[in-house]
Order: sequence, then C-alpha cells, then structure tokens
Amino acid sequence: MWILVVGPEGLLEREEGAANTLRELGCRVRTANLWDSLEQSEIIDVPPTVVLVEAIDEVDAGRAALTRIRAVKPLAEIPAMLCVTVGGLGRLAPSDSFDDICLVPYVPVELYTRIRRVEWRTSEFAGAERIKMGSMRSEERRVGKECRLT
Repeated sequence: MWILVVGPEGLLEREEGAANTLRELGCRVRTANLWDSLEQSEIIDVPPTVVLVEAIDEVDAGRAALTRIRAVKPLAEIPAMLCVTVGGLGRLAPSDSFDDICLVPYVPVELYTRIRRVEWRTSEFAGAERIKMGSMRSEERRVGKECRLT
C-alpha cells in the first residue's frame, strides 16, 4: 500500500504537510506536483491505494488536479481525498467528486483514519457478504438487527 500526495510545488515536502505526516505514521508516500503529468511509469505500474490532493486554499486547483487524475486510466477508480483549510470548505460544491475531505492543519490520526475509511469503502470487502461454492451462492443481507441469507 502506498499513497500519492499531489500538491503545489514547494509545499509538498513541508514539515507539517501530508507527505511528511504520513511518512511519520509509517506510510509509503510519493509526491507529485499539482501541474505535473501523472502518467509516470511507477504510478501506472503499481497504482496507489489512495490519492490525496493537498489543495490547501486552492480549491479550484484541487478540482483541476482531480480531473487530470481521473483522466489517467490506472488512477480513474482510485479513491481521492481533498485536503483544504477551513476557509476552503466554503468553496466546495456537492458536485466535487472527491471521496472524502480532510482539514489542514492535519491531525495525524484523523488523516490516517480518513485514508483507511476511504480505502475500506472502495475495497472488495465493502459489499454484502458472499459465499460461493460451484453454482451455489448466498448473500448476507442485513435487515434491521437480523441477517438473512438469500
């Protein structure tokens, strides 16, 4: 598992930035400039688990970065998070297609938890429980407090 942090040049490697915060938590991190091409072979060969767009106060630049990220086929379905300041929250729109947001300055445990949650929601374990044996199949569906197998 590794995380791609996309942000403005010069701010990516700052001490309180997402890349350094995640490295301190033990995550494997690579960085890319907001305006660089994301079709580097190492990104395409082994796509990241999550893409974190560190827009800070530049919400429009974050949206543009997400558009470019989604245009790269191996990154199109990777969960994407937007990191903004409190001032940037007001400029977000319901149509923004980020999977989650995180506030800057970072609280390390919150950042890590949000990354894990977005990763979990898009994993193969996010759907109904399934058991398949040959042509037989069952699905667990939760109804209220009880479970039913169909």
